[in-house]
Amino acid sequence: MANLDRVSDSMSPGDFERLGQFFGAYFHEDWDTEAPDWAGLVKHFVEDHPETKSIAELAQLVDDYADNRDDETLDDLVLDELGCYYCPSSEGITMRDWLHRVSDLLRTYAAG
Repeated sequence: MANLDRVSDSMSPGDFERLGQFFGAYFHEDWDTEAPDWAGLVKHFVEDHPETKSIAELAQLVDDYADNRDDETLDDLVLDELGCYYCPSSEGITMRDWLHRVSDLLRTYAAG
């Protein structure tokens, strides 16, 4: 589980846990059996959690998380501690860029 000592001052342990639940539940080691790509996993999350406010809040958490860590730390935390088995480098993008793509897609869904 997550090492809460590494949570930034701007995030509560609950925020960190929420991120872990999102990435761990939807981007698990067999994620590619659930959807053809990462965007499909985000869509599944939205279908399972249709509350617009909750989706928008998660998008903000993802951005805050990405913006307060360097790329090396992001790789370690997102891939190892949050249980996310998706590797954006396979598409030639950094973890930070991918996290921003995830948050942008979440915001698109939240906007309807």
